[in-house]
Amino acid sequence: MEEFNINSVQVILWKTMENLIEDDFKKFKNHLKVMKDVPLSKLEKADRDDTVELIVQTYTEEFAGKTVVNILKQMNLNQMANDLQEKVLKIELQPMLEKQKAFEDARRAYEQREEQIKTQAKYAEKQINKGYKKFDQALQDEVAAKIAALREEEEQKSQMMKEKIEKMNREISALSDTMRAIEEKMRSDDVTPPQF
Repeated sequence: MEEFNINSVQVILWKTMENLIEDDFKKFKNHLKVMKDVPLSKLEKADRDDTVELIVQTYTEEFAGKTVVNILKQMNLNQMANDLQEKVLKIELQPMLEKQKAFEDARRAYEQREEQIKTQAKYAEKQINKGYKKFDQALQDEVAAKIAALREEEEQKSQMMKEKIEKMNREISALSDTMRAIEEKMRSDDVTPPQF
């Protein structure tokens, strides 16, 4: 059950009672007596303010306005009943309107937080990509350095092998020259050379 502010339904009911002429106020109290919800002993001596307090105590603020509207309609005070019904409805809707506003404010806060999360995620993604690119560049630099060192080593070893091959070629050439010289000498001495 919603609790209403004392300055809401009760105040409107007081103002409504003040707008009733004396005869209408007496008729109003008679209608209340017929309903038999309000103690008759208290209602007999009640003035307008006391009557409102008795109605609110008996029916609670939630139903007090509706009760007075119904009695006013039974008394054919339709304009007054409609005005009161409109005012009571506004008061009853007020907590819902406030709750709706609170929900809308909360929704806006959630939407803002969602945007912050998206922005933070995009920033983090950029930072990760930036870090990855730096890491990737460092890795590429390291790979390039290792490949360069490997090529340098290959070049040095190839050069060393070329030098050894050249040396072997010179040795082979010198050995071939020596063998030819020996063969020629042996021919000139008429000795049959060994077959290699």
